[in-house]
Amino acid sequence: MTKGLDYSDMTRLPTLVVGAGIGGLACAVRLAGAGERVTVIERATGPGGKLRAVPTEAGPADTGPTVMTLKPLFDALFESVGERLEDHVGLDSEPLLARHWWPDGSGLDLFHDRRASREAVHAFAGARAASEFDRFSAEAERIFQAFLRPVMEAPKPDLPGIMAATLRSPG
Repeated sequence: MTKGLDYSDMTRLPTLVVGAGIGGLACAVRLAGAGERVTVIERATGPGGKLRAVPTEAGPADTGPTVMTLKPLFDALFESVGERLEDHVGLDSEPLLARHWWPDGSGLDLFHDRRASREAVHAFAGARAASEFDRFSAEAERIFQAFLRPVMEAPKPDLPGIMAATLRSPG
């Protein structure tokens, strides 16, 4: 018998979550919030997965994404356990989302504000590119809205919901 665990009552064993990346930690938070005992195991020396930091001579360097997408899902996760994301994580809104450079020295900035990005695309590549950006943005928004509930917010992909979204707008 492993020291410290009583196997006579199997219902008392903790739920095991493998991986302390964002998915594993979110899972552990939801399980703990539902009253489950949870143990998280991670092969690395600390949590993070794709959001980890690695040591450098200048101090820790983040290795993961530079933009947090779908913040409302993180807000909902924290709210589900009676907490607020802002009380645990410091977030700074950054209007500039991406800065692109080409070998010829030209550059294009993209912004949180769609109109500012459109203006930047127009200045960089002209009216036709700005119009294409508008069409791309509208299509991306339509697809995002169609699949938000049946895919991104569902506990598992909802095939009937995906089919319904597709049939409503087959294009």
